[in-house]
Amino acid sequence: MKKEVGVEREEDLKTADFKAKGVEAFLKHLNDSIPLMIQKARSSDKFMISHHLAESGRPSTRRKVPYRYWNSLENQKRFVEEVGKELKIMDGEMEKWYSVTPEIFSNLGGNSLLRKYYPESFYGLLKTIYPSYDFLPWKFCYHVPKEVWTNPTVIAKAVSYIERELNIKERLEWRRVNAEKLRRLRVMYIFRVNGGVESVVERFSTLPK
Repeated sequence: MKKEVGVEREEDLKTADFKAKGVEAFLKHLNDSIPLMIQKARSSDKFMISHHLAESGRPSTRRKVPYRYWNSLENQKRFVEEVGKELKIMDGEMEKWYSVTPEIFSNLGGNSLLRKYYPESFYGLLKTIYPSYDFLPWKFCYHVPKEVWTNPTVIAKAVSYIERELNIKERLEWRRVNAEKLRRLRVMYIFRVNGGVESVVERFSTLPK
Protein backbone atom coordinates (compact mmCIF):
# COMPACT_ATOMS: atom_id res chain seq x y z
CA MET A 1 0.00 0.00 0.00
CA LYS A 2 2.86 2.44 0.85
CA LYS A 3 4.45 1.83 -2.52
CA GLU A 4 1.20 2.36 -4.41
CA VAL A 5 0.63 5.85 -2.96
CA GLY A 6 4.27 6.95 -2.82
CA VAL A 7 5.10 7.02 0.91
CA GLU A 8 7.99 5.39 2.75
CA ARG A 9 7.05 5.48 6.44
CA GLU A 10 4.03 4.02 8.26
CA GLU A 11 3.35 7.37 9.98
CA ASP A 12 3.03 9.03 6.59
CA LEU A 13 -0.08 6.95 5.96
CA LYS A 14 -1.92 9.21 8.44
CA THR A 15 -1.09 12.53 6.82
CA ALA A 16 -3.41 14.61 4.71
CA ASP A 17 -0.94 14.27 1.85
CA PHE A 18 -1.35 10.51 1.96
CA LYS A 19 -5.11 10.84 1.95
CA ALA A 20 -4.94 12.88 -1.22
CA LYS A 21 -2.54 10.43 -2.82
CA GLY A 22 -4.65 7.51 -1.67
CA VAL A 23 -7.74 8.92 -3.30
CA GLU A 24 -5.74 9.59 -6.46
CA ALA A 25 -4.39 6.01 -6.48
CA PHE A 26 -7.87 4.60 -5.95
CA LEU A 27 -9.31 6.66 -8.79
CA LYS A 28 -6.47 5.56 -11.07
CA HIS A 29 -7.15 1.92 -10.20
CA LEU A 30 -10.85 2.41 -10.86
CA ASN A 31 -10.15 4.18 -14.13
CA ASP A 32 -7.88 1.32 -15.25
CA SER A 33 -10.48 -1.30 -14.28
CA ILE A 34 -13.52 0.17 -16.00
CA PRO A 35 -12.41 -0.62 -19.58
CA LEU A 36 -11.78 -4.25 -18.57
CA MET A 37 -15.22 -4.47 -16.96
CA ILE A 38 -16.86 -3.04 -20.06
CA GLN A 39 -14.91 -5.38 -22.32
CA LYS A 40 -16.00 -8.38 -20.26
CA ALA A 41 -19.66 -7.31 -20.36
CA ARG A 42 -19.50 -6.71 -24.07
CA SER A 43 -18.15 -10.21 -24.67
CA SER A 44 -21.39 -11.79 -23.40
CA ASP A 45 -23.97 -13.12 -25.84
CA LYS A 46 -26.69 -11.05 -24.20
CA PHE A 47 -24.80 -7.80 -24.72
CA MET A 48 -23.89 -8.66 -28.31
CA ILE A 49 -27.49 -9.51 -29.18
CA SER A 50 -28.90 -6.40 -27.48
CA HIS A 51 -26.23 -4.21 -29.08
CA HIS A 52 -26.97 -5.65 -32.51
CA LEU A 53 -30.67 -4.94 -32.03
CA ALA A 54 -29.98 -1.33 -31.01
CA GLU A 55 -27.59 -0.77 -33.93
CA SER A 56 -30.06 -2.22 -36.43
CA GLY A 57 -32.42 0.66 -35.78
CA ARG A 58 -35.31 -1.75 -35.95
CA PRO A 59 -38.34 -0.30 -34.13
CA SER A 60 -40.22 -1.96 -31.32
CA THR A 61 -43.43 -2.67 -33.16
CA ARG A 62 -46.09 -5.29 -33.68
CA ARG A 63 -45.73 -7.51 -36.70
CA LYS A 64 -48.80 -7.35 -38.95
CA VAL A 65 -49.67 -10.81 -40.18
CA PRO A 66 -52.76 -12.29 -41.88
CA TYR A 67 -55.60 -13.54 -39.73
CA ARG A 68 -54.77 -16.88 -38.09
CA TYR A 69 -51.25 -16.72 -39.52
CA TRP A 70 -49.72 -17.87 -36.24
CA ASN A 71 -52.05 -20.89 -36.12
CA SER A 72 -49.57 -22.59 -38.42
CA LEU A 73 -46.59 -24.10 -36.61
CA GLU A 74 -44.69 -23.85 -39.88
CA ASN A 75 -45.22 -20.06 -39.92
CA GLN A 76 -44.07 -19.84 -36.32
CA LYS A 77 -40.93 -21.81 -37.10
CA ARG A 78 -40.20 -19.74 -40.19
CA PHE A 79 -40.42 -16.53 -38.18
CA VAL A 80 -38.26 -17.82 -35.31
CA GLU A 81 -35.61 -18.84 -37.84
CA GLU A 82 -35.77 -15.35 -39.38
CA VAL A 83 -35.20 -13.83 -35.94
CA GLY A 84 -32.28 -16.21 -35.40
CA LYS A 85 -30.67 -14.99 -38.61
CA GLU A 86 -31.30 -11.38 -37.63
CA LEU A 87 -29.49 -12.01 -34.34
CA LYS A 88 -26.72 -13.93 -36.10
CA ILE A 89 -27.57 -17.24 -34.40
CA MET A 90 -26.14 -19.77 -36.82
CA ASP A 91 -26.91 -23.47 -37.17
CA GLY A 92 -25.35 -25.37 -34.31
CA GLU A 93 -25.37 -22.33 -32.00
CA MET A 94 -28.58 -23.12 -30.15
CA GLU A 95 -27.10 -22.06 -26.80
CA LYS A 96 -27.20 -18.44 -27.98
CA TRP A 97 -30.98 -18.56 -27.62
CA TYR A 98 -30.43 -18.55 -23.84
CA SER A 99 -29.40 -14.90 -24.17
CA VAL A 100 -32.43 -13.76 -26.17
CA THR A 101 -35.06 -12.18 -23.93
CA PRO A 102 -38.80 -12.01 -24.69
CA GLU A 103 -38.34 -8.25 -25.07
CA ILE A 104 -35.72 -8.67 -27.78
CA PHE A 105 -37.91 -11.19 -29.60
CA SER A 106 -40.92 -8.86 -29.38
CA ASN A 107 -38.89 -5.93 -30.69
CA LEU A 108 -38.09 -7.98 -33.76
CA GLY A 109 -41.77 -8.48 -34.56
CA GLY A 110 -42.70 -11.46 -32.41
CA ASN A 111 -44.93 -9.59 -29.98
CA SER A 112 -48.25 -10.91 -31.34
CA LEU A 113 -46.94 -14.48 -31.50
CA LEU A 114 -45.80 -14.43 -27.88
CA ARG A 115 -48.85 -12.60 -26.60
CA LYS A 116 -51.40 -14.93 -28.20
CA TYR A 117 -49.72 -18.35 -28.11
CA TYR A 118 -46.95 -18.19 -25.53
CA PRO A 119 -47.98 -15.42 -23.11
CA GLU A 120 -46.07 -16.84 -20.17
CA SER A 121 -43.07 -18.44 -21.78
CA PHE A 122 -40.63 -17.64 -24.59
CA TYR A 123 -38.95 -20.81 -23.32
CA GLY A 124 -42.13 -22.68 -24.30
CA LEU A 125 -41.99 -21.25 -27.81
CA LEU A 126 -38.39 -22.39 -28.32
CA LYS A 127 -39.22 -25.88 -27.02
CA THR A 128 -42.07 -26.08 -29.51
CA ILE A 129 -40.04 -24.86 -32.48
CA TYR A 130 -36.94 -26.92 -31.68
CA PRO A 131 -38.29 -30.09 -29.98
CA SER A 132 -35.12 -32.07 -30.64
CA TYR A 133 -32.93 -29.63 -28.69
CA ASP A 134 -32.87 -30.08 -24.93
CA PHE A 135 -33.22 -26.51 -23.63
CA LEU A 136 -32.32 -26.25 -19.94
CA PRO A 137 -34.61 -23.63 -18.35
CA TRP A 138 -32.11 -22.54 -15.69
CA LYS A 139 -29.70 -21.35 -18.38
CA PHE A 140 -32.02 -18.66 -19.73
CA CYS A 141 -31.14 -15.06 -18.83
CA TYR A 142 -34.74 -14.29 -17.75
CA HIS A 143 -37.32 -15.88 -15.49
CA VAL A 144 -39.34 -18.77 -16.87
CA PRO A 145 -42.83 -19.66 -15.52
CA LYS A 146 -42.89 -21.00 -11.97
CA GLU A 147 -44.64 -24.21 -13.01
CA VAL A 148 -41.55 -25.19 -15.01
CA TRP A 149 -39.56 -25.54 -11.78
CA THR A 150 -42.01 -28.05 -10.30
CA ASN A 151 -42.13 -30.21 -13.43
CA PRO A 152 -40.70 -33.64 -12.46
CA THR A 153 -38.88 -33.98 -15.80
CA VAL A 154 -37.17 -30.62 -15.33
CA ILE A 155 -36.22 -31.43 -11.72
CA ALA A 156 -34.71 -34.78 -12.75
CA LYS A 157 -32.72 -33.08 -15.53
CA ALA A 158 -31.45 -30.46 -13.07
CA VAL A 159 -30.29 -33.12 -10.61
CA SER A 160 -28.46 -35.02 -13.36
CA TYR A 161 -26.96 -31.77 -14.65
CA ILE A 162 -25.61 -30.85 -11.20
CA GLU A 163 -24.18 -34.32 -10.65
CA ARG A 164 -22.44 -34.11 -14.00
CA GLU A 165 -21.10 -30.57 -13.48
CA LEU A 166 -19.86 -31.23 -9.94
CA ASN A 167 -18.62 -34.75 -10.68
CA ILE A 168 -20.91 -36.36 -8.11
CA LYS A 169 -20.68 -40.15 -8.32
CA GLU A 170 -22.86 -41.21 -5.38
CA ARG A 171 -25.56 -39.60 -3.26
CA LEU A 172 -23.34 -39.14 -0.21
CA GLU A 173 -21.29 -36.66 -2.21
CA TRP A 174 -24.27 -34.29 -2.30
CA ARG A 175 -23.22 -33.32 1.23
CA ARG A 176 -20.47 -31.15 -0.25
CA VAL A 177 -22.95 -29.23 -2.42
CA ASN A 178 -23.62 -25.88 -0.78
CA ALA A 179 -25.86 -22.95 -1.67
CA GLU A 180 -23.03 -21.08 -3.37
CA LYS A 181 -22.43 -23.93 -5.82
CA LEU A 182 -26.14 -24.15 -6.61
CA ARG A 183 -26.33 -20.40 -7.20
CA ARG A 184 -23.32 -20.56 -9.50
CA LEU A 185 -25.08 -23.22 -11.57
CA ARG A 186 -28.28 -21.11 -11.44
CA VAL A 187 -30.37 -23.96 -10.05
CA MET A 188 -30.96 -22.78 -6.47
CA TYR A 189 -34.61 -21.92 -7.10
CA ILE A 190 -35.45 -25.50 -8.09
CA PHE A 191 -34.54 -26.73 -4.61
CA ARG A 192 -36.20 -23.79 -2.90
CA VAL A 193 -39.63 -24.59 -4.37
CA ASN A 194 -39.36 -28.38 -4.14
CA GLY A 195 -38.59 -29.00 -0.49
CA GLY A 196 -34.84 -28.53 -0.31
CA VAL A 197 -31.76 -30.43 -1.48
CA GLU A 198 -32.25 -33.56 0.62
CA SER A 199 -35.84 -34.03 -0.50
CA VAL A 200 -35.09 -33.43 -4.19
CA VAL A 201 -32.05 -35.73 -4.22
CA GLU A 202 -33.98 -38.48 -2.45
CA ARG A 203 -36.75 -38.37 -5.06
CA PHE A 204 -34.85 -37.67 -8.26
CA SER A 205 -31.24 -38.81 -8.07
CA THR A 206 -30.54 -42.09 -9.82
CA LEU A 207 -27.12 -42.50 -8.17
CA PRO A 208 -26.49 -45.30 -5.67
CA LYS A 209 -26.92 -44.40 -2.01
